[in-house]
Amino acid sequence: MTDAPHLSPSDAAERWLNKRSVSLSDQTLRGYGYRLKVFTDWAEAQGIDSMQDLTPWLVDEFDAKRKGDDLAPISLRNHQQTVRDWLEWASDVGIAPDGVAAAIEVPDVDRSDHVSDVTLDQDAAKALIGQFRDGSDRASKHHVTLELLWFIGCRMGGLRALDLGDVDRDAGVFEFRHRPETGTPLKKAEQGERDVGVTEGTMAIVGEWIDHHRPDVRDDHGRSPLLVTPFGRVVTSTLRDWCYFATVPCRHQSCPHGEECPSCEWYASTGARECPSSRSPHQVRSGSITWQRNRGMDAEVVGRRVNASVRVINQHYDLPTKREEFEQRGRPHVSKLSFDTEDEA
Repeated sequence: MTDAPHLSPSDAAERWLNKRSVSLSDQTLRGYGYRLKVFTDWAEAQGIDSMQDLTPWLVDEFDAKRKGDDLAPISLRNHQQTVRDWLEWASDVGIAPDGVAAAIEVPDVDRSDHVSDVTLDQDAAKALIGQFRDGSDRASKHHVTLELLWFIGCRMGGLRALDLGDVDRDAGVFEFRHRPETGTPLKKAEQGERDVGVTEGTMAIVGEWIDHHRPDVRDDHGRSPLLVTPFGRVVTSTLRDWCYFATVPCRHQSCPHGEECPSCEWYASTGARECPSSRSPHQVRSGSITWQRNRGMDAEVVGRRVNASVRVINQHYDLPTKREEFEQRGRPHVSKLSFDTEDEA
């Protein structure tokens, strides 16, 4: 039997991240790497050369330091959970002493600290999409971005990953596929793969984009992305800017901030993110998920569409107002609360 080697904290972190890379997206992996680097940098400063040198007391010292770093509650929880998971693995494989992981206290976090209640609400989405569909920017890159983020509810990375070959225009279906080797991983990797349907109206918009407005270009891997610039597949920062610009409220109403459109500096593709009323892709996704649930779609069905678990949907995304929740999900059951509807014995 081979004894476990003496690994430095940085080498142990690299080994754990390599093992996790099979099941995690690149973005998630980078987040884990950043959290572990805080620990490994601290350990190096303490002169800890081997994971075997860790003790519960030393790890508790790190835990206390991290709690004093003025992190947001949810950020602190996520950071400490990652470090604890890593230390548990290290003890399990014998490169760290037993019990060190228990010295990391993962704080409980209120639901209000997990979520932001800023979303694109359904009235604004309806007005914006209606303005696009009836206006001169119909089937533009901004329109298609908002149309798909809203009616699918996908993440920005999933939208960016779509190729022309993933669009079945006759069936009204988008095929989300995990292709990390050519630069478009999906959240949850292969588990994030799914087919998602849209209405004829939404697919018609996408068809017009493809036929009349989409630049005829390929990406660096020879693929034909659905969303492109003249230089290839749209990059994440540009796609985010498209979403912000698509959701500025002065597209469908007077400016709520007293500015004059179109002279307002926020009414530009590169300035729209500064508009207090524009929305990010994540905020559009949150609004879409709430809207889909309010339309009566089961949480599991929505979860499959948007690549999220029911627990995550309920905790982070499904954010109806109290009245929305009652009108859409409670009122249909009110009629059951009558003696007249009971079966006779």
